[in-house]
Amino acid sequence: KTTGSFPTILVRTIYGRGSNIGLAGLGIDIPYARFAERGYHVIVQTTRGQFDSGGDFRPVFHETEDGLDTIAWIEEQPWFNGNLGMWGPSYLSHTQWAVAARAPTSLKAIMPAVISSDMYELFYTDGILNLEIDLRWMMILAGMRAMSPRGKRKNVSLLNPAHQKRLLNQVVASPLDSADTIVVGETVPHFQESLRHPDSNSPYWQSIQFRSSLPKVIASTYLLSGWYDMSLGGLLKDYVALRSAGHTPYLTIGPWHHLDMGYTNETLREGLTWFESRLKGNHHNLRKKPVRIYLMGTNEWIETDDWPPAYTPTPYYLHPSGKLNPHQPVGSRSKHLHVRSYEPHPGFRWGASQLGWRLQRSAHNRIPPGRAYIHIAPLGKRSKCHWSCPGSSLRSFIP
Repeated sequence: KTTGSFPTILVRTIYGRGSNIGLAGLGIDIPYARFAERGYHVIVQTTRGQFDSGGDFRPVFHETEDGLDTIAWIEEQPWFNGNLGMWGPSYLSHTQWAVAARAPTSLKAIMPAVISSDMYELFYTDGILNLEIDLRWMMILAGMRAMSPRGKRKNVSLLNPAHQKRLLNQVVASPLDSADTIVVGETVPHFQESLRHPDSNSPYWQSIQFRSSLPKVIASTYLLSGWYDMSLGGLLKDYVALRSAGHTPYLTIGPWHHLDMGYTNETLREGLTWFESRLKGNHHNLRKKPVRIYLMGTNEWIETDDWPPAYTPTPYYLHPSGKLNPHQPVGSRSKHLHVRSYEPHPGFRWGASQLGWRLQRSAHNRIPPGRAYIHIAPLGKRSKCHWSCPGSSLRSFIP
């Protein structure tokens, strides 16, 4: 122990503390120890209904109330110096968003990573249920609880990806509302609730989305994600909402997915720098430009003042030959597509088992109905592409 005045880092987690999970969970505490070594009080709190925390687990619903109560308790402690930060990726970031707009001024900085402020976007994508992601998350939680001293030891196998795959194959041939019973052996209330509320505008989801309140956030915000992360789109919406409200959030996007150790290391490394700046006033290691982006395929990082960076649009036109170029076509010939919406493009997966980059060349040896491959000559410089054809989508590949 050291005497002196130190800021505080609060982490609110559904995944337990190392001691909750036994020897297998000791690694969970490593990031917290790094903060403590750098001169922070670190408080790690297990959220309601998980492990040794009382109450019923209902994702996000109690995080605002419980989080604000926790901050109020911290402010009463004699060792608190008035400077508080919140840290943690994925669901741990939901606990940050849950309090950010209503927190007292003592909350100086937050760092949400690989998640958005809208829980609906985790369970559904464009209104389509993310069944695999939902069920794997369910199995991970049950498997981690099984490792605790009072856990059901048989459920430890739920952490095995091969066992998860076998269970998911059983789900395919069963009624959807029985999926939770198949994979974890019991009814999971929050899964059943999500099935009953497929509409993002329902009061159920609106009560646990925080994007509409982002303009009220006063804590300095650092957002981090990866190009392959399933929540990247929502996180960028959060960035836009903060920018539109006049804030200057920091943003990092790297070549990572949701279970990638690369983003885990980056979140800790950047978190140490972020809180050193925002809670201690030491800015020497904080980059000058707020946005840092990894350019896929170049192994290069760029830093800019905003995202997307300023650009000059250049229109390219689709020609009957199936090629794009900047010259408007002459004549009225066109290319027609007969689309079958129930046939997905081969090779594209957005589930938890297919995260990260994949070689997809074999998927393009045939052209299925409703698909067309359009070729474009080398652009000669870095470009960002936008597709202006309503009702269709654009995917780009480098041969």
